[in-house]
Formats: sequence, structure tokens, C-alpha cells
Amino acid sequence: MEDDFNIITDQLFGKTPELNVVSIVGMGGIGKSTLARRIFNDALISRRFDVSSWVTVSKEYDAKEMLLDVLCFSSPSAKAMYCNMSEDELLDQVHRKLKFKRYLIVLDDIWSIEAWDLVRRSFPDDENGSRIMITTRLLEVADSAGNGWLPHHISFLNLEDSWKLLSSKVFGNDDCPPQLGEVGRQIAKQCKGLPLSVVVIAGLLSKINRTYDDWKQVADNVNSHLGSTSEQCLAILALSYNYLPCSLKACFLYMGAYLEDAEIPTDQLIRIWVAEGFLKTISHKKPEEVAEECLDDLVSRSLIMVSTRGRVSGKIRTCRIHDLLRLLCLKEGKAEKLFHVINNCDKVVSEGVEIEHRLFLHVDARRRLNLRLEKGNLDSVRTILCIYLLYTFRLNSTWYKIVDPRFKLLRVLDILKLQFRC
Repeated sequence: MEDDFNIITDQLFGKTPELNVVSIVGMGGIGKSTLARRIFNDALISRRFDVSSWVTVSKEYDAKEMLLDVLCFSSPSAKAMYCNMSEDELLDQVHRKLKFKRYLIVLDDIWSIEAWDLVRRSFPDDENGSRIMITTRLLEVADSAGNGWLPHHISFLNLEDSWKLLSSKVFGNDDCPPQLGEVGRQIAKQCKGLPLSVVVIAGLLSKINRTYDDWKQVADNVNSHLGSTSEQCLAILALSYNYLPCSLKACFLYMGAYLEDAEIPTDQLIRIWVAEGFLKTISHKKPEEVAEECLDDLVSRSLIMVSTRGRVSGKIRTCRIHDLLRLLCLKEGKAEKLFHVINNCDKVVSEGVEIEHRLFLHVDARRRLNLRLEKGNLDSVRTILCIYLLYTFRLNSTWYKIVDPRFKLLRVLDILKLQFRC
């Protein structure tokens, strides 16, 4: 992506003093966020701007959370200072923070014009070279946010670049064995130039035997799924899931419990995997050590992305999952009746619950949530996991009724910060 990198950085360094919006457009999995993150972390970019903030917007956005991310990107703990402010107060705080400073704000994965309109008035234009960079799948969003600069479209990889990417992911600095070159290029071609597909299928190939027959089997399986690029991508993702060892499948599908683009604390994830009993028992290792190895394995297969690592230990502190892979988790988790997701609303009924052992509640902290449990099979529920749509707002005035005497087999309960009223 060197050409894309240079084009975007030239726009960020452009001599135009007015505040400008730099837009990166392309389909899911094509590398928009990867490119934006590489630019954002570049040393020259860091020195160019006085203030830099990264905001992950997502399809289900919240204006207050976006503004809090702008204010507190470099110090997340400071969110507590602002969490009780109204949206207008936060808009004013952002404006004050950025006023007279040269700033770079990245709005990653923005889906709607409304999301842009909610925050745009907080960005002052002091004609000092400030920039806003957005990534989006929708051209209309880029056109709406733009102020004269044309959106930059990310192109699909050509066959040669697809093969280079796949080969480097599988073999590193080593050369591809001659017997695998032809079939490897065939697999790369079937990825249709989508980097996510290339990287995920490379993660699969790195785990199987390096024989022509094994690689040919993968190529034949990919080739059996015809359709659009997005359908082909989902087929490749599903193929990588199908090749997972049984002990890893449940761990991977559990990622569907978390919200889109969420930063997932690995200590919490590991505790849940251990409590669920997903892991193999190894006599000389603690369950937490086995869980860490499972996490590393999923990362090496490019199914999970590392967000942060401990400075001293080097262990993964937070991780993320691409939204297309999350969709796969939700699809497969539902098909295998591994879990039942209850999306946010004021009142939720449980009649959709069949024989799932796990309930995942996506809770908005600004609303009351009262589970109406008159209907539905709850006898088999062993896990209740609450995921918050807002992570920073106080819940003192909110009550949730989720405990029910029919949860006789309840074993895993993750409801940090919830209050109960029975």
C-alpha cells in the first residue's frame, strides 16, 4: 500500500491551511483501517500535529462516546471527568481543546452522514493545517464530509501483490517451495484481491502441512464457493473456521459476544474461556496458560487482531476482531446454538431462546433493561454475559432485573457494574 500511503500523507502535509477532510473509501476487508492506522502511527505524522486522536465510530455509534474519545484518546482514564456532561457540553469541550492547535482526528469506520453531522461542529478551523481523516465503506458519507478533496478509493490487490502478501504471511522471509508455487497462486487469485481474505487464508495455510495435496484441497474448497467478492470473502473466512481444531472453535465463536470494533480485555476473555470449560486440560499447565496459547494461536491465524501489549511482559492486553469475522461468529454461533444474543431495547422477551446455554445481553447504560422471562426455555442457560454499548457512563440510577429462579444451571455470570432488583 505504498502508493496509497504516500497519497494520503501528501494530503495531510498539504500546504492548504484550511481544515480539510481526507477520506479513505473501500469495501470491508480491503485495508482502510490498516492504512489509516499506519499513517496515524507514523513518526512524521506525530511530529506534524499538536493533538492527535483516533475515534472508532462503527455502525452503531454514539455521539457522546465519539466526543469522549477525541477528548481522552491519550488518557482514557480521564473520561470519568467528562462522562456526566451533556452532548452540547462535550462539543464545547472538544472545541476548546482543539482551538488554536494543529490537530489530526481520525474517524474510523464511519457509516452514516448523521454521525459526521453530530460531531463536525466541534472541530474549529484556525487555518493552521489541521486535518480530519475518515475511513468509510460508503462514498456518500465521504462526499458529505469532504470539502473539496476527492475521496481516495482503496483498490483491490492485483494477483502479484496478492501472492506476495500470502507468501510473506506463510513463509516469512523464506522462499515458497517450488511444488507449492502454482497452487499457492491459484489460492491467491481466488481471494479476488481482498487483503482480509488473503491474510486469513494465509493463516490457515501456515497451520497445515506444506504438501501439494493439502494445499490443493484448500484451493478446491475455496473454488467451490462462487459469487461476489463479499460472498467469496465470507466463504474463505468460513473455511478458515472449519479448519480450526475443535478446542479453538468455541473460543473463536465467543468473540461474537462482543460489540463491533470493541477493544476486548484479554484478561476478561481468558477468565470466561476458563470458566466455560472450553480448554483442553494439560497436566503441567494452568488453565490460564492454555488460554493464552489459544489466544496466540487465533492471532497467528489472523482471526484475532492484537490492539495492545504489556510493555514489560509483551502479553496481549486487548484485542479486536474484524467486523466480517464477527459476523461469521454470530452466524456460526447461532447455527450451532452456542449462544443467544439479545440486542439492546427497553424490554426484551426471552421467547426466542431455545436450547442455547449462553445469553449475551447488549446493554445500553442509558436505558432500563427489564428482561421479560415469562416465555422461553431458560432451564439450560449456563452463562449470562452483559456487554455495554456505553462503557463510561454511571449506572447508579439504572436497575436491571435479570435473575430468575429458572436459571438452575447458571455457572458463568459476567455483569460487572450492574445493580439488581429481584
